[in-house]
Amino acid sequence: MNKERNHTIDILRGIAIFWVVFGHVTHLPELRTYIWGFHIPIFFFISGLLFRKEKFDKFTDFLKSRLKNIVLPYAIFYLATLVYWILIERHSRGADVSVESQLIGLVYGTYDMRYMMFNGALWFIPCLFSMEMLYWFVSKCSKRIYLIGVLICFYIIGLVLKDNAPWLPWGLCAAFIGIVFYGIGDMCKLIVLSNNIKFWGALKYLIFTLILIIQVVALPWTGADLASLKVGNVWLYIPISMLGVTLYCGIASTISHNKVIEYLGVNSLVIFAFQEPVYRAVIFVASKIIGWPVQEVRCDLLLCLFISVCSILVIVPMIVCWNKWARPLIKRI
Repeated sequence: MNKERNHTIDILRGIAIFWVVFGHVTHLPELRTYIWGFHIPIFFFISGLLFRKEKFDKFTDFLKSRLKNIVLPYAIFYLATLVYWILIERHSRGADVSVESQLIGLVYGTYDMRYMMFNGALWFIPCLFSMEMLYWFVSKCSKRIYLIGVLICFYIIGLVLKDNAPWLPWGLCAAFIGIVFYGIGDMCKLIVLSNNIKFWGALKYLIFTLILIIQVVALPWTGADLASLKVGNVWLYIPISMLGVTLYCGIASTISHNKVIEYLGVNSLVIFAFQEPVYRAVIFVASKIIGWPVQEVRCDLLLCLFISVCSILVIVPMIVCWNKWARPLIKRI
């Protein structure tokens, strides 16, 4: 199985999931804006890279696969972190929110402080499911130009929906917007998976530096939060996000192999699901130990890096439990 895995994708996911955790921990404005400009689009892009419509003869087969591999884990993650919130975190956070409303969030599947307050990061999983359902039909386009046209239309629909129907369930509004990155990933899979960047020599480092400079220059126009359906500049959102995707695709291809980063990538979904309650607890403990207010802790760069690493280490036992018991159970279903 290890020989069949694509190391570049695992490394890219590992880099991306660290940016997700760090981007949630830090409250440094410029740094957070930079990270949020690409961290979620990378995951949609990766999902597009992994899309294989030829594996499924019928839509019903594809649906069953997605229910098993996306919806079922989502339900498990949701209920597990909900129990933690009820037993521990609710006493200090969200005491005015009812347990019933959070159970509604399990079925509603769209980020909303009324229904998914205790673990807002879970919005990504139902959104990805909606996106994959949409893309199954988009992928039937016979020509690439038609596919691009449909993706542009979906993006426009998403922008309209976010202002007029943000309440749609299962992250459907965000799915219409984010599906552009999914489609780009599907169309670019041969380029990304070929690892041709290895043959670029020193030129690739010049390209990486140039992209980073452009990202910094573009910071005033960067800014998006698909969970809350906030897109800063609707015209530049996709190009700026793709700068980040391109940069870290190149870096992942350059790294080639790294067991630690690949481990994070292989288990990125588990990290994604548990990071919010975990990093909040780690930040709380850190603030008590050093005697700083929480907000000051979250505005210190080195502390945020340390807390991000500690949060991931705390999640490792959860990863072990997931791989040992939950995944085998899901496979048997």
